[in-house]
Amino acid sequence: MKCLHSLYTSDYESLKRRNPDRVAGTLEWFLSHAKYQHWRREQKSSLLWVSADPGCWKSVLAYFLVDKLNIVKSQSELHETEQCNICSFRTTTPALQNENIKHAIKEFESKGEKFTEGLDTLWNIFTAAITDLDCGNVICIIDSLDECERSTREKLINYFVRMFTPAEEETTAISSDIERVVNKNINELGIMLTLPDDVRSNLRDNLLKDADRTFLWVSLILNILKDTAEASPNEFHKILNNLPSDLDTIYENILRDSPNLTKAKTILQIVVAAARPLTLNEMDIALAIRPSHESIEDLKPYRPFSIESTVKEICGLFVRVIDSKIYLIHQTAKEFLINDSTTVPTTGMWKHSLLPAESSLTIANICIDYLLFTAFETHPLNLSTNMERKINLDDYVTKHAFLDYAAKHWATHIQETEMEQDPELLNSTLEILDDGSRSSRLLTWFQVYWIGDNTSEKLIQNVTSLMVASYLGLSAAVRRLMEVSGDINAQGDLYGTALNAAAYRKHGRVVSMLLNAGGIVYLFESEFKNLLQTRQGDIADIRLALQCRK
Repeated sequence: MKCLHSLYTSDYESLKRRNPDRVAGTLEWFLSHAKYQHWRREQKSSLLWVSADPGCWKSVLAYFLVDKLNIVKSQSELHETEQCNICSFRTTTPALQNENIKHAIKEFESKGEKFTEGLDTLWNIFTAAITDLDCGNVICIIDSLDECERSTREKLINYFVRMFTPAEEETTAISSDIERVVNKNINELGIMLTLPDDVRSNLRDNLLKDADRTFLWVSLILNILKDTAEASPNEFHKILNNLPSDLDTIYENILRDSPNLTKAKTILQIVVAAARPLTLNEMDIALAIRPSHESIEDLKPYRPFSIESTVKEICGLFVRVIDSKIYLIHQTAKEFLINDSTTVPTTGMWKHSLLPAESSLTIANICIDYLLFTAFETHPLNLSTNMERKINLDDYVTKHAFLDYAAKHWATHIQETEMEQDPELLNSTLEILDDGSRSSRLLTWFQVYWIGDNTSEKLIQNVTSLMVASYLGLSAAVRRLMEVSGDINAQGDLYGTALNAAAYRKHGRVVSMLLNAGGIVYLFESEFKNLLQTRQGDIADIRLALQCRK
């Protein structure tokens, strides 16, 4: 069960609901396409590559095919690794269930729950499972390759692709699907606003004439029409005569019309930088919190009556709320906002306006301010026994709504800011890591982090600031703590010592720092026997650090 738990990382139905519903009759053409039919009839393994511009319903098509092919939706997923952020390849038959789980168990037994960190390991498990005589046929549907981190995306593509034949363009079939979507929505809009037939016809003609042949463009325009405050022939005529020609223009217009540009930027920074989609309750806290706040009660005057209405009012169609979680309207919206090293300068106010490090700093400060609440000192989390752990943890996290996110991701966001050594940020980091008079705070948030990051049933009760900082790879904090620590080789529950903790997490820089400061590697303690021998990548770090000391 632990092995399976390490592999199952997302919920199929939740992922599916992030996409718009398919309009009846659309995408049916794909099932009768000659290339699809040829692929379905193949008796040997073969690849069907489907490409299209952004907003053309590729993800909707993926889920449509899952349903049509009666694919098992338990989603035996080969993990979303740190290196391969969004892309994960899912075995769409029970390839890793029942008898074939043995292929994963071999790696689990030799490497522990961290066996899912390596793409090579996952691929070996996957290929062993699908070539097993007990497996049967396997169909893999892979979506969102463009959203993956580049190096592992290329690696995954190289695994799958042995030859690539460009597919013929199906603009006629796609145009027919767009026409169905337009007709359905115009009819619904006509009923909702009691539009005369001539207005409906004019709307339909304009949308089909000017559409850039993407479902996303049509959907945004239709939603703009639905949200028109003054639903009159003159207003519709004005909108239709000034239809944006592309998605970037639509995005710019949506955000330009925000009633609060400053808060819109903060919301978008949080959504773009967040490690996972925030819930409405989490966003409510994130927007209200200030550095001076010491408790959740201090936030009350700043919290809106309806956070969902507030977010939608400020960001408009740029964001969506699905299952009480906040998402950008589309991956292209994120690409529109982010200013990375390859970005070309633009003249718009919003395009490429968000620097990744600045966005990470925004959410890092929110996490820090929350973790410094006095409640985590005065009313800490108590996990005295394993039997009580699950109940107590769930109750505590439910009571403190932003704790789950802040505890699990604050350190990563600090590293993303590239400002670890900033004096103010470093002082806040050290306060959160304090194992002295405020050790209750440290144990509270770290137990939430630990239980979420591990399948181990071991309780963490005895840790030092240096151990935790080393485990998280916070090098600036480690350097400061080494200056004041009485014993950098102090032993505790977290893999024995600070050095062992850093080595286990493959933080080579921290490993080198600790070794150079006199850190001792404990390889043969009963609980940590051969720790580094099971993490071959760390052996190189250890050897390098030892060479530096000579």
